[in-house]
Amino acid sequence: MVEKSIADGKVELNNNKKEMQVLRSECATLEAKNKETTNEILKEILEDIANLDKDFKKLVEMDNNEVKFLQQQLFQLTQEKTKLQQSVVMLDTRVANVENDVGFE
Repeated sequence: MVEKSIADGKVELNNNKKEMQVLRSECATLEAKNKETTNEILKEILEDIANLDKDFKKLVEMDNNEVKFLQQQLFQLTQEKTKLQQSVVMLDTRVANVENDVGFE
């Protein structure tokens, strides 16, 4: 009876060892799959970040170009305004001279 219990215990122990090996193998497989999935996700995230950075740099460059264009436009408009103001002063002077010559008060 004791011998049968010992034999049954040995069989149970061997079965547990086999199950433990299977579980270790499954655990290693799941760990490898998990690591692979994590690496794929990380790769995708890094690609997304790189694309966002590239797009952001393009937008900044476009904004800088637009600012430069608007600054040029502002400079040109300021020059035109100055020329118009000079023309108004010159025309006011001419009108005053003509009125003076004609005798208009």
